[in-house]
Order: sequence, then structure tokens, then C-alpha cells
Amino acid sequence: MHSQTAKLNFLFIIGTLTTASKATHADNINTAGTTCHILTGAQALDISYSGGAIFNLSAQDRTVECPIPRSPLITSTNPTFFIDGSNAPNTSTNCTVTMASPDLTAFSQQGFTESTPATSTSFRAWHHSVTLPIPASSSQSWHAYVQCTLPGIQPSGTGPKSFINSVTSLQ
Repeated sequence: MHSQTAKLNFLFIIGTLTTASKATHADNINTAGTTCHILTGAQALDISYSGGAIFNLSAQDRTVECPIPRSPLITSTNPTFFIDGSNAPNTSTNCTVTMASPDLTAFSQQGFTESTPATSTSFRAWHHSVTLPIPASSSQSWHAYVQCTLPGIQPSGTGPKSFINSVTSLQ
């Protein structure tokens, strides 16, 4: 009787471990805006970083690119990304999320615009979600990035109009 109970306990433990090992879980990958960079080297001094965010110090609009780190996904799962930023009143930030193959050929893109109305009295934080389809022929070796055009500084010279705070890859 004792050996039979021990065998049942052993089988229960093995069954539990086997079931647990089939469950997969990965944490979301979140990176600060400081991982972003300017696309044109001659404009490098126009971009600054503070508190994990990237922003434009120029009077002219500047485009920045942020890599979106990720882990391989479960087959047939479309990836979802979040881009977090903030805008001053009467300001818009335009972004495009792109997935590309290792040879940098873009195969999936989605653009969006986040705006803060002129009637707003302060910066408005925004959080934009993008889910992109993966072609059936795509492998897991693709990468993702987001390009955002940050508007020039406020006319009064009081500071930036827009910030990119972070990018997140949901896993």
C-alpha cells in the first residue's frame, strides 16, 4: 500500500511538471525612449534625452527611430506593440511601426497620429497600441522599429512639443 501511494505521488508530480513545462510565458519587453536615435547624423545635436524620453530641441521637425526588441512569438500570433509619448497643446506626433525581414525589406507597416487639442491646458500623455499581421511565409527572424516625427520646439522657445517615452513589445 505504501509503495502504491508513493507511485501515485510520483506520477502526480511528473504529470504536474509536464503540464507546467508546456505553459509558456514571457514578460513584455519595454525600452525607454533613450534607445531611439535621429535618422540624420547632421541633426544629432537637435535631439536630447531626459528621464528616459527623447525629444526635439530644433525649431524644425525631426524624425527619430526606436528599435522594438522582441522575443520569438508563438506561431500564428500577430505581434502587438505599444508606443508611449506625450504632446503639448495643439501638437501632433506622427509615427509608423514597421516589421522588416533581416535584409531590411519592410513587410508590414502601420502609421498613426497622436494629437493634443489646442484647448488643452497641459501636456497630454498618449499610449498607442499597434498589432501587425505576419505573412504566413514569414520566419521568426524579422525585427520591428518605430519612426516618429517629433515637432519642432514651441514658438516661444519654452521647450519641446513632443516626447517619446517608451516602446513595448507584448509577448
